[in-house]
Amino acid sequence: MAEDMQRRIAVEDGRAGWEKGTIEGGRNSACGVVVTLPSRERALFLLAAALTVLLGMWALLVMGARLTSVTTDEMNHLLRGYARLRMGAHQADYRWLLSSTGHPPLFNVLEALVPAEGSASLALPSFESHGYNLVTIVRDFAWRFFGYEPTPYNGWFRFRNPGWTVQDIFPARVPVMLAAILLAALLFRWAKEVDGWDAAFFTLALLAFDPNLLAHGRLATTDAGVVVVGTGALYAAWRWLREPESWRWTVGTGLLVGLTAVAKASGVIWGMAVALAFALLILHPPEGYRRGALAVRAGVAAVTAFLVLWATYGFEVGEVAGLPFPVPAATHWNLLLFPLSTKERISFALNYTYYGHQWWYFPLAFLVKNPLPTLLAASAGLVVLLRRAPRWWQERSICVIFPLLYAVVAMGWGMNIGYRHILAAQSCLALLGGLGLAALWRKGGLRRWAVLGMLLWLVGGTLSVFPNEMGYFNELVRGTEGGYRVLADSNVEWGNEFRVAEAYVETHPQAKLDGVEHPFYPEAGEIVVDKGMMGIFREVYDWFFHHEATAELGDAYLIYDIPPSSVEWVAECSVPAPPLKVEVLEAGAALPPDYRRVDFDCTQSWLYPQGGEEGLYVLHHDLVPAPRPCWPFPPQRCERLPDDPFIARHVAVQHLAYEESRPREEYPTFLLYESQGTATPPLAAIAVGQAEAAPSTLDVGAEGAQAAVGEALTFLGALAYEDASGLEVESWWRVEEAPLHRSFSLMGHLLRADGTVLGVADGLGVDPTALQTGDLLVQRHHFEGVAWEEGLWLRTGAYWLDTMERWPVEDGPADAIFVPLALLR
Repeated sequence: MAEDMQRRIAVEDGRAGWEKGTIEGGRNSACGVVVTLPSRERALFLLAAALTVLLGMWALLVMGARLTSVTTDEMNHLLRGYARLRMGAHQADYRWLLSSTGHPPLFNVLEALVPAEGSASLALPSFESHGYNLVTIVRDFAWRFFGYEPTPYNGWFRFRNPGWTVQDIFPARVPVMLAAILLAALLFRWAKEVDGWDAAFFTLALLAFDPNLLAHGRLATTDAGVVVVGTGALYAAWRWLREPESWRWTVGTGLLVGLTAVAKASGVIWGMAVALAFALLILHPPEGYRRGALAVRAGVAAVTAFLVLWATYGFEVGEVAGLPFPVPAATHWNLLLFPLSTKERISFALNYTYYGHQWWYFPLAFLVKNPLPTLLAASAGLVVLLRRAPRWWQERSICVIFPLLYAVVAMGWGMNIGYRHILAAQSCLALLGGLGLAALWRKGGLRRWAVLGMLLWLVGGTLSVFPNEMGYFNELVRGTEGGYRVLADSNVEWGNEFRVAEAYVETHPQAKLDGVEHPFYPEAGEIVVDKGMMGIFREVYDWFFHHEATAELGDAYLIYDIPPSSVEWVAECSVPAPPLKVEVLEAGAALPPDYRRVDFDCTQSWLYPQGGEEGLYVLHHDLVPAPRPCWPFPPQRCERLPDDPFIARHVAVQHLAYEESRPREEYPTFLLYESQGTATPPLAAIAVGQAEAAPSTLDVGAEGAQAAVGEALTFLGALAYEDASGLEVESWWRVEEAPLHRSFSLMGHLLRADGTVLGVADGLGVDPTALQTGDLLVQRHHFEGVAWEEGLWLRTGAYWLDTMERWPVEDGPADAIFVPLALLR
């Protein structure tokens, strides 16, 4: 008890000293937080615990690497590394390879070292013989060097090893796994220097069980590698900002900034952050330091960084697109001008597929791809910093500049294809989280139980998705169950689970993996669908978005067992034009040979063929607002309803089955709805009589009455609605005899009880020759500028257009039906 009290007093005294801008008792101030040294025994215990966590992290990385299939980009990265080792930095083909992919070589070379040693007798694929086509070169490389068979996958490709092993790719992944462990150790040290052993351990725990770092920290790519050297550069810069007289940290900062630049194209952001922090220090030098001396040291760091970058490209001097003179490291500057811009990339977020980028994409990804306990811990850490950091310059500036700069760049220009493009956030997130958990832990009591609960929550959530941590989503979007409806691509699956899918197909030969033949309405059979590709290839997989899967295969695939088609009809709205030609419809939808196709004007009438069962509706996209981001879960859902209220009322009771939102040469954009069963006509009380009669003089029958009109129709009921432009009435009819080979129209007269006519809206939105017995027809009668008032009636019936002769009602002298209206709101 006494020891705890002394430690608490020491912490409070330290905070007070920090507020005065001093350093107490050998403690260091960093990023605005005071470090308190614990007892030796406690430090040894936490160090042992930290080593245990590191071993656990290594075990997860290694086991996961053994279970993870080759991802889409790994062979691409290994090709560049192998080409550098075999060709050298000055080969023209090698320079083309870098500039055509936009990736610097550092980690590619490290990843290719062991595979290159084992394949010394194999020559690289001939770039010229492949027509300098990167895709075919990568496929050739994968097969010849690793024995991986490129498997076509909807215009993409996956890699399949015939021996069902990832042993060949494993050595290439080891450098990245070691780098991930180095990152964890580095952040442990940084957090210890910032806030002591407690913060160091919690920072390490948050990072070691971070699903995003585990997912990419075992892949032979550059995403995790650049975070490691970039974080090292930030740490070195932070130390230099605290000790501006230290040449060791001056040169070390330059060295690590240069390595970051050649680790990935985005490494330039780390360099910019360090440069801004140095500039801020020079503008506001600490007491006792001269601006000139600081500027010289900053220049030495910059020259060191450039020499590292230049040496990576063999000290070449060459031409850069757009410049009239040769420059050093021209290959690097050309690859930074990588031609594939964000505007050309297809992306998906919040059930919305689009080209280019949206500013909110990465904030959304940050919110749903990180574990909630990590976000809560980081929020607590941010509070700690805000309370203790009234000044942001000197050594604290790097803690603020880099996250803000990276966030601005990501939101303004980042490729919306995966959380991996902001993986750099994990270092800052873990540091903040460690500070927050340490602050809670030191308060004691129930807060310590809360800290333990958050750690258990984190570990349990991460282990629950092993080894597919790439597909991790937090509870805000229902985890892996619902995450694919929010984000796609490498947020969900990147080929890493392809081995699981192909193994299933091998044991279930009836299952199909490579897309569907009829995307609008798929053929019968068992289909395995990649969650990560559903949002990107919407033209292939949109139908699956709108239907429940039969089962899940791991965390990355869905299994759909589709029954044989029972579609009997397809009804297309002909306004503004029929969206699909017959040949396009039949190529895109698996339809029986004897299906019925009918067109109708959905702005005037709605048709329920054969009462509405077992059919499809097709609407032109111009009738529906443009797609937009939407929350795909309750209490809100993504509803795609037309602007026209009449069409919307009838579409709302159907099931959206497919949406094509990108126009093509052979057909426009459209929506396809599945009929949800037999339509239910409204109940109505009616009177029959001569059209000239006043409604008040007629006897009204019981509600639910129906009336035969001629020999071809039965009147079923009517509904009234009010909108901003006036009053609208729907009259419902059933076809009793068809086909009809004369044109006719349906009356729609709005009356008061005394027979005063307020409006006329006759019409028919269906070709009479297209009607069949059993069809339900809903006619729209719109009365422009008429306001609702009590006691209104609808007068309706049918008449021949060529003679204007009215059809008899109930085989008698009556030729009209009168319906007292009630307004539906």
